[in-house]
Formats: sequence, C-alpha cells, structure tokens
Amino acid sequence: MKDAGVLAVATVLLLPLDLTAGLSSLLASLAIGHYGSIVRAPFQRRWRFSAGRLFMTGLRQIAAVFSVGTASQHFGLPVLGGAAAACAISAWWNGRVWDRSVRQF
Repeated sequence: MKDAGVLAVATVLLLPLDLTAGLSSLLASLAIGHYGSIVRAPFQRRWRFSAGRLFMTGLRQIAAVFSVGTASQHFGLPVLGGAAAACAISAWWNGRVWDRSVRQF
C-alpha cells in the first residue's frame, strides 16, 4: 500500500516533467528497496540515511534510478513495463519471504 501512495504522489509531481522516465526510475528504486526493508531490516537511527548498513542499498538504488531513467528516455514504454514488472515481482517475492518469517514466530 505504501508503494501506491508513493506512486500517486510521484505521478502528480512528474506530470510537468518526463512521466515515463520518472515512474520507471521510481519503480526500479522501489524494487530494490523491498529486499532491504523485508529481509535485511537493520536498526537505523533517525535521519541517518547516509551511513550504516543501508549505504550499499542506497548506492544500488541510485545506480538503478540513473540507468533505468536514462534507458526510459531512449526506449520509452517498454522500460516502464519492465520496471513495473520488476517492482511487482519484488513485492510478490518479498511478501512471500515476509509471510514465511512471520509464521515462524
């Protein structure tokens, strides 16, 4: 549900810009972020986003945002479809992992 809220706000903010590239980048970033929040949920101090165990996940997200955004500007809707599929598969897979970990307790 949080993904839908982020997508709704981003869609409104991206309307005057390149909607396809922006949404493709956002979906790629969300797909990478699912794993970090479900499987490797480390303790994180408030407002400390640039250090600690989440640093490598942040670097992966930055690389995905730039590469997918650039590819989306050149190739358009197929890249958006691929990013949406990657985000949906990531949410499905990490949802299964979450369900299995909750059942163990």
